[in-house]
Amino acid sequence: MHNVTNAYPPALMPSQMFTTYPIQYAPHQYYSSCVISEPLTSASNFNTLPLSEYPIPNVEEFLKKLDKDEGDNGDFTQFINAFIEQKITVKHIKDLDDNDFQVLGVKTIGWCKTIQAAAKQYK
Repeated sequence: MHNVTNAYPPALMPSQMFTTYPIQYAPHQYYSSCVISEPLTSASNFNTLPLSEYPIPNVEEFLKKLDKDEGDNGDFTQFINAFIEQKITVKHIKDLDDNDFQVLGVKTIGWCKTIQAAAKQYK
């Protein structure tokens, strides 16, 4: 018979297969300097809520706030009763057309546009 020699290299010991490196950890002083000790400022202070997350006010609150933002002279609060009588909510405002505004008594084009623009922030 033939003398068969092993064509494969001899088996390696596990310590020969991989180079190992000791694990080193940074001292705890390093980590403590990375920790933020001051509280973060609330995101609500920056008015960064996505549009869909603003709480939707009732139509009276909406018109009162709009009136205050636009000079506090009663231009928009005068329509509160008409909106309530017609069961108009803030969500409905984006769908109102010129005829709807006429029924509500809002005859000034600028007021219609202002009301609709303000309502768009609530989805």
